[in-house]
Amino acid sequence: MDFMTFHPRLNSALQDYAKNHKGNYFRIALLKNDAVIIQGFYKGEQEEDRIPTTITAKPAGPERTRMEIKISSSDSKISSKYFREAARDLFQIVEKETGVLPEE
Repeated sequence: MDFMTFHPRLNSALQDYAKNHKGNYFRIALLKNDAVIIQGFYKGEQEEDRIPTTITAKPAGPERTRMEIKISSSDSKISSKYFREAARDLFQIVEKETGVLPEE
């Protein structure tokens, strides 16, 4: 999907998710023609801690957009398994709500 169509859908998907799932928060930190950065906190369905999240979307050619999710925390109690699950969940939220599939 082209960048100018994708990034509003991305933001909308994250806002809808946050509205319906307590503990989640996302906001646009940078909005430019060559990149959109959305920062916030992700909290899974269980009682896990919220973790800082940065999602970057950039144009990747005609009709293509590249998206990157970075999740990090200085809390050593959070397992790497939770980071992987959070990234997978966020990709699934974006995939479902924007109607696009991630590259294999």
